[in-house]
This record gives sequence, structure tokens and C-alpha cells, in this order.
Amino acid sequence: MREKSQFYPDGPAFFARLVQKAIWLFCAQDGPGVCNGNQIEDSRACESVSCPVFQNCPRVPLRPGHYSEVA
Repeated sequence: MREKSQFYPDGPAFFARLVQKAIWLFCAQDGPGVCNGNQIEDSRACESVSCPVFQNCPRVPLRPGHYSEVA
């Protein structure tokens, strides 16, 4: 994730926490659920290029090398 100064350099000190919470809510199961574990296979990185934070997200798999078999 980029530093807050790259998004809004004149923003208040708490701005970074607001951005963090907004992204968390965006990803949360009870929110839009865009990139929670129910939407993305744990062994793969997110490929949702339409996500508004895609360019700034490290897209790290939760369990690299772990492949689950879907019956």
C-alpha cells in the first residue's frame, strides 16, 4: 500500500486510518466482499483488475503453493 502522502499529501494525520478502514470495509464479507477469502482462492493472487485499489494492492496469496481441490 502506498503512503498516504501519495494520495492526499495535505490530509490530516488520521487520513491513513480512514483509507485503511474504507478498504477493509470494501473487502469485508459484510460489505461488497470484493477480495475476501470467499471470493479468491487462497493459493492465488487476486486478478480483479476492476478493483479500485488493484494497482496499489500487493495481491499476495494467503497460502501460496496450497491448492485445494474443488469437487
